[in-house]
Amino acid sequence: MDTIPAEVLQEADLITARLVNTLLIEQVYLNNIVEDDATYWELIILIPNSSTQHITEARPLVRMVMTLHIQFRYRLFYFHDVKAGLKMGSMVFFSICQPDMLVYISPESDIPLFNNKTTFQKVYKRAIIEQGKERNKIRSFREGTDFYFEKGNDQLCALMLHQVFELCYRFAEIALIGKEKISHSLRNHHKFLLPYIPELKTLFNEEDEREMAILYILDEAYLTVRYENSYQISKDDLMLLIQKSINLQQIVDDKSRLAQQQFEMRFGNYEEVEQQSEPSSEQRAETSEKIISNPAIELFNPLPIMEKIIEKITKEVDTIRIYRIGKSSRFLTHDSSYMEKSEKDSEDRYYLLVITKDEQSNDIYRIQSDINQDKNMDANVVLLFHGMASVTRAMKNGNPFFYHIITIGEQIFVNKELSEIWQIPNEVKRPK
Repeated sequence: MDTIPAEVLQEADLITARLVNTLLIEQVYLNNIVEDDATYWELIILIPNSSTQHITEARPLVRMVMTLHIQFRYRLFYFHDVKAGLKMGSMVFFSICQPDMLVYISPESDIPLFNNKTTFQKVYKRAIIEQGKERNKIRSFREGTDFYFEKGNDQLCALMLHQVFELCYRFAEIALIGKEKISHSLRNHHKFLLPYIPELKTLFNEEDEREMAILYILDEAYLTVRYENSYQISKDDLMLLIQKSINLQQIVDDKSRLAQQQFEMRFGNYEEVEQQSEPSSEQRAETSEKIISNPAIELFNPLPIMEKIIEKITKEVDTIRIYRIGKSSRFLTHDSSYMEKSEKDSEDRYYLLVITKDEQSNDIYRIQSDINQDKNMDANVVLLFHGMASVTRAMKNGNPFFYHIITIGEQIFVNKELSEIWQIPNEVKRPK
């Protein structure tokens, strides 16, 4: 991870604290954007899918907080949308929600965004497949547009053309933003994408009344042609819109391929090793019985790098236990005409559950940033902090995340002085 300026981290922590005090937050990531040789910082804010807080209600609250920090940009998503997007090969979410850029995670969060299946190769492969499907949809509706135009059926031609526009906009939104805007209004999609594709200003000029009029006529096609028989559009307007759709498709195609190339350049030179696979259900049950019946778990001999990480954590917070959730390794290959052979640098990332004496505020995640920016460290970490009370409550309620980590996870640290005040609960509810 590139070094993040201290003042950026401090302000990100301040913004996050205000957000957490204002609405329900699942996770927050920090991301940098480079435009015209200038670097901008943005917060990726993920909120839970809660019946008490809809994203439309959260937006004005987030906007209110962010108005005090105009140098920061932000994007707001449902956590489950990002999780689903990663499964569907979202290069955007893979890029902007990297684990080592996590600045906040809710103490109630027990679902990791990344797992051992979320690798560059798998996300990239799925992304290519999904993009191919989107291009095929656009191609099919383009053929429908040409067919009905030749037949002289202007109504159905306009309906097919509306779908070409909508699918192009949707494709661009998924490729550049991460999630499409749920709307059949072409004008809404157009305005939504303008910050990401400034070239769209040349497609429909909002100051030109004629262009806005024909865009409105095309928007009407989606409902009027489907449910009424009164839709009308002139041949000239239809031909002009067909040409604009061709221009839009070219712009979107160019932008999506550029985004794909940038994704390849950033992550494609990593040869990733997946985290160790989970044990079988039989192994899990056997180990669970043994550990619950005998909480005195024998510690393993930590690697030197892990000792450094543990030391940094325990100096900052009253820590009872630390478990290693998993580890991923990436090998960065350097190829150059000036080298006799390629060189590889390894990068390890450890996922750790830190059980603390007391519940911690969100600024505790500065420890993660400090470790990851320490040049003397040979590894990065993703830290999950949870107080002993919340862990006990979660295990008694059968929380699968804590149950599996505490019962079969690799314990790498126990504080002997504090161990007496917290032990693994003897009576736990097994997750279903």
